[in-house]
Amino acid sequence: MGNYINVTDPYRKNPLSTKPGGSVVKAEKWNGQILVYDKIKNPRAYIDAMHKLDIRNIWVDDQLVWAED
Repeated sequence: MGNYINVTDPYRKNPLSTKPGGSVVKAEKWNGQILVYDKIKNPRAYIDAMHKLDIRNIWVDDQLVWAED
């Protein structure tokens, strides 16, 4: 896998994403960059809201849940 970027609290829109607990969602872009979002309380809703044109794969707690290839 590619370059990991942990998306920190100041870049989060949902205030719940700054509270402890929840899942880790990883989104791999086609360029190999992987965005890591922790403290996700509702992974399905989070994934559904993602703009997926640039996303190749998505994992929740290290389980592949969405793949474009």
